[in-house]
Amino acid sequence: MYHNNSIRILAGNSHPELAQAVAERLNVPLVPVTVKKFSNGETNVKVSESVRDEDVFIIQSGCDDANDNLMELLILISACKTASARRITAVIPCFPYARNDKKDKSRAPITAKLVANMLVVAGCDHVITMDLHASQIQGFFDIPVDNLWSEPLMLGYIKRRIPGWENGIVVSPDAGGAKRVTAIADKLNVEFALIHRKRDGKSLTAPERMEILVGDVKDKVAILVDDMIDTGSTLSLAARTLHEKGAKSVHALISHGLLSETNLASIDELPIDRLVVTNTIPQKQHQSLCKKLVTIDVSPTIAESIRLRSSYPLPPQPHTMATRQHALNSNIILPQLSPDDTLEGWPASPKDLYTFDTSTSTWVPRTPTTHAPIDAVPITSFAVATWNVNFMPAYERSRLKAALDHLQAFISPLASRDPPVPCMVLIQEMHVNCFSALLQHPWVREQYDLTDVSSHSWENSRSNYGTVTLVPRVLAGNTVSVFRTKFKGSRMSREALFVDLVVPAEGTSTPVQPDEPEPKIIRIANVHLESLRGPSDEARVKQLKSVALFLSAPRIHAGLVGGDMNPIAPTDARLPEQFGLQDAWIECHNPVPRSKTEVENEARERGVQDDGQLAKREEYDDPAGHTWGYQPPTIKFSPTRMDKILLVGELKAEEIEKVGVGLKVVPEEDDHDRKLAFNRKFGPDDSKEQSPVWVSDHFGLLARLRVQTM
Repeated sequence: MYHNNSIRILAGNSHPELAQAVAERLNVPLVPVTVKKFSNGETNVKVSESVRDEDVFIIQSGCDDANDNLMELLILISACKTASARRITAVIPCFPYARNDKKDKSRAPITAKLVANMLVVAGCDHVITMDLHASQIQGFFDIPVDNLWSEPLMLGYIKRRIPGWENGIVVSPDAGGAKRVTAIADKLNVEFALIHRKRDGKSLTAPERMEILVGDVKDKVAILVDDMIDTGSTLSLAARTLHEKGAKSVHALISHGLLSETNLASIDELPIDRLVVTNTIPQKQHQSLCKKLVTIDVSPTIAESIRLRSSYPLPPQPHTMATRQHALNSNIILPQLSPDDTLEGWPASPKDLYTFDTSTSTWVPRTPTTHAPIDAVPITSFAVATWNVNFMPAYERSRLKAALDHLQAFISPLASRDPPVPCMVLIQEMHVNCFSALLQHPWVREQYDLTDVSSHSWENSRSNYGTVTLVPRVLAGNTVSVFRTKFKGSRMSREALFVDLVVPAEGTSTPVQPDEPEPKIIRIANVHLESLRGPSDEARVKQLKSVALFLSAPRIHAGLVGGDMNPIAPTDARLPEQFGLQDAWIECHNPVPRSKTEVENEARERGVQDDGQLAKREEYDDPAGHTWGYQPPTIKFSPTRMDKILLVGELKAEEIEKVGVGLKVVPEEDDHDRKLAFNRKFGPDDSKEQSPVWVSDHFGLLARLRVQTM
């Protein structure tokens, strides 16, 4: 694929997770790179796409096997140089051999200078790195070097995550870090301290100890700051010294967590509250061995540096939410995680919102270059419809059209209310064959923008179905972010689709003035959780917890998750409350336990056939059982099987009802070729050719919600 005059991002094997995060923040795909080793240890590199006349950024950190990673970086640079790249930038979050920056003894090498020479000779035009061990390393290069600082990220962590930091003291474990800690102390307006390390005797085997040369840590929150941790001996001595001198608590913030020779389990025994490192080096394995280890993500800083230094235009720089004319994907708000939290998925590349262009009769991305900005409107009440419409792989187009017609009949009256109530539509398990039916539906074309117009934007690659969210066109100006997270380890390639809506305060001017309240953000998640028994039971819990963390992220005023939660065990009914989510159905109906007879009576009243295949007995022992269903063994299914709507924050469900109950449709003629596959899955159909079929084996929900004031 040829991308002339653009930027290209390549990643070596040292830290692919960081490279992927940077690429996603820039909305630029990684160039496929194959790295192999011959039997004698030589490295072979193949760049799979053209980089001719491109601005190339190669992300490779100096960690783990530093020599192999350095050689891999040099070969990648050389490969791009010989492939006629216009400019090559080496992005080295942790610079290798940075500790060998001076000749501190006879015959000692200055290896950092050697590395600088090798990079230049290989063909590097520019270097981006972070928190160099010594700033003078920049002088070893005859090309531009950008030394990024993690200091702003650390300041943010201190203010958000360290209780009592106002009564803190910033500590350097050696004289070389004095400048670093004084800068942080000045910005926090707190004192600083300096520790000196020395031996009790002249022998190299004599025990080491530390003395506080400057500062008093007694009854203060000690914040230990350093640029690198390897064996952890300095951290151990410093932490114990601070504890002995009366520090109230000790927090260690270190830029590069090499931890190559450290017994990580021993860190948990040190008198420190947290060991905080950046992810310039992979930390996933380290975190599994050390409960006190916390990471700070540097991908935003690196991505911004690449954006500023790129020779060619990138996707628009995210705007702040200070105006009512908001740019799509303006700073995706990420969850704030505790040390015990894990996410099942991280945001992939931001997504477009598509709108129907009547002049060309096509669906096109809504961008500032194609459409005039739309003002965000105040929202006091809105509705959400959610429905799994396509579990059965037959007659997809006919059944989806019938589902959309049915939703239109339910939703259209909301527009006639005073004031009108816009309604989001969350669809799950939409088959890849159904996009034509969705894109051609008149109601969808007139009233909605879409998160997806083809299956190419779905993150999963193994399934023929996915999620789509329909955003009311009147709320297009309120939509500030659209993104997906693919659940890691999902056997069914399940994912979550998020849409963020901004709700400006009434009377807010354009732009928002400094003394006016900040707009609220409402996050809406469209999910399809893992189903079936066994390992999926555990996966479903992790997936819902991950979504709940996104919904409770900082600056999110309220959140909602709707979709097919696949609750197939009575114990699942307790999950929403466990994760701080409120079931909208229970909030409105306050159900009480019902008997099997009562459930069967409801089935007959709603015209749903019952052939003895209603859900298993234990379902009716659950007070909220009628909102949780089992996988149906036949086409005839329990009326309890439906989507869920769960709320968090300042949202209140005022009305909620089922949709799609007992809904059937006669397939259109061009859908009859799917009948054979339908019969193979659900048994032979002895009726006439055009007999009705179920639209879905799920019921949907339609809820009207009120946005609470803070």
